[in-house]
Amino acid sequence: MAEQPQERKCTGLVVAAVCTIGLAGFVPCVWPVLRRNGAPLHFTNANRTNLIFSQILPKLLSPSMKGRLFIDLGSGDGRLVLQATAHGMRGVGYENNLWFVLGSRLSAVRAGRMTWANASFLRCNFWKQSLLKHRPGKSEQLKQRWLTPGTKITTEAVRADVIMIYGLGHLMHPLRTKLEEEWRIDPDPSRDVVVISNSFAIEGWTPLTVQDQLFVYSLKAQMRDKQDVITHTHTSTPAHTQPTN
Repeated sequence: MAEQPQERKCTGLVVAAVCTIGLAGFVPCVWPVLRRNGAPLHFTNANRTNLIFSQILPKLLSPSMKGRLFIDLGSGDGRLVLQATAHGMRGVGYENNLWFVLGSRLSAVRAGRMTWANASFLRCNFWKQSLLKHRPGKSEQLKQRWLTPGTKITTEAVRADVIMIYGLGHLMHPLRTKLEEEWRIDPDPSRDVVVISNSFAIEGWTPLTVQDQLFVYSLKAQMRDKQDVITHTHTSTPAHTQPTN
């Protein structure tokens, strides 16, 4: 009988530990939603994943997807980034949840050396990152040093070829604003950026195609259309002449 209080204490510690771990995983999932700057965890299903990498991107990134940079905004368990590397691309996942980041990195290691070399997962708030360019962080530089000893570590920013997001409707307008602002600051007319939004259209943009609720856009085309509208507005406005006496 004397051991019962000790058993209750151990049970209480176990329950407290389980609750703490559960909250540590749950709170990062719902906190961005409560702050309205993120979305709950969504997984892109197998059919849409196949559409992205077997039909949409091979056509838009012709003649080759190899070496292109795929950035997933809110990468979750990392499945799209890993799928991108399986098709010869370099993949970067921005994710705010530490547990998902660690799990994604582990999945990349388990997938083999080539996948691990070309897949990176960063714990960050993507609204505070440059979306059109990715600069390798310290963890990526350490990985480069380990994989290719003796070679120069790459620290230069690389321009994105594909930006993927599975967010909520209210995030589409600020995303559009951020992408357009970054393009104006650092335009590159010689290259395009494919933007894919899962389930939610980007208001004010015209998609190249919509397949199974995947809204696919050309950022360069959107900026060109916007410039054409501005130019047309200026040229169609009648000039004001000074009255003659």
